[in-house]
Amino acid sequence: MKFKLLFVDKLNNEQNRYQSLSDILGEQYEIYFASDSQEALNTLKNNDIDVCLIQFDSTSFNSLDLLTKIKRSFPKTIRILLSEDFSEKLSIRTFNLLHQVIKCPIEDKLLKEKLEPLLILKNLIKNDKLISKLNSEDGIPTLPEIYFKLEKELFSPEVSIHKVVNLISKDISLTTKIFQLVNSAYYGIPAKITDFYQAVNILGLNVIKSIVIYTKVFAHLEKKGELKEIIEAIWNHSILVSSISQKIIFYFTGNRDLAEQAYIAGILHDIGKIILINIEPNYIKELKISRNNAFSDDDLEKSFYGVSHTEIGAYALALWGFPRSIVDAALLHHSSTIVNDFSVSNIIQISHKLANIEGIDSVLYDTFISKEALIEYLSLTKTLESLQ
Repeated sequence: MKFKLLFVDKLNNEQNRYQSLSDILGEQYEIYFASDSQEALNTLKNNDIDVCLIQFDSTSFNSLDLLTKIKRSFPKTIRILLSEDFSEKLSIRTFNLLHQVIKCPIEDKLLKEKLEPLLILKNLIKNDKLISKLNSEDGIPTLPEIYFKLEKELFSPEVSIHKVVNLISKDISLTTKIFQLVNSAYYGIPAKITDFYQAVNILGLNVIKSIVIYTKVFAHLEKKGELKEIIEAIWNHSILVSSISQKIIFYFTGNRDLAEQAYIAGILHDIGKIILINIEPNYIKELKISRNNAFSDDDLEKSFYGVSHTEIGAYALALWGFPRSIVDAALLHHSSTIVNDFSVSNIIQISHKLANIEGIDSVLYDTFISKEALIEYLSLTKTLESLQ
């Protein structure tokens, strides 16, 4: 079944440009066009549209009103705004209606890269009732305004760390989490970091973006005292997985970009648990039960909800526009590891297993001084798993 895209743009002559996307996107996509809100709504009503991409324009039709109607009447449709401006023309209300903003103009190949992670959503969760719940006000949260402003800085020709610092330093919960992370044992910095500019510079903007998401998803849950211990445990586990993943990939490949992707994937790999805590009041109780029976977390979750936290996490990350490597890392982190594969998703699987070994972070290099030693350990682990 094809993945259906609807482009909404007042300029009819732009349709020729969008039609050229067919050659780039390939046969798995089916493209529709609308030049105004009514035409867009009619197309949505008569077709099972997967993604609606709306060209922002404040003069021709009310794109905010259209987004509101799509969110209410077609909750399964992914809502993306195509805009030349990430902040000034877009109100806070706009961000609450969106899954993503894509900076325009954008090259066809880059647009394809943005859309590819969304393909996974087509077959990931098929329960319409659950999808509606995930897309409700109490389901998967929309990205906060600060995230889009950070995105704007990343796409700026001259990225300014000073602007980023000014932007996020006003958010107390976010600055606290950033200082907590940069001064943790995982970074191993001898002197305590107290300068916020230095902290942001050490972590990097892409990591900061992942912390923004994590912090904002947690925000209202942290107010519930009974959840504090569990939330802290999930955060500590996620950071440990991040640290191990980053170290393994960089140690064996020397690739800094892959190491950063692995770190971000580690932070976000269990985000599905947080979303389940939010939408299912009994999830915490059931999660505790899973520690004392033969089911894996995924098996138990599927028995209760028909879906696992790995699938929900992948769904959310794809919805938010993360690259396929990070989406796959969330989806597959409970899968069996491929012992000689050093992709981001496989490293997260490896690190997820290693993180359960007490003291593993401090002895990582001493234990696995070579790629072969790590592979030998994982092979043994896999053999033991098959015997259980």
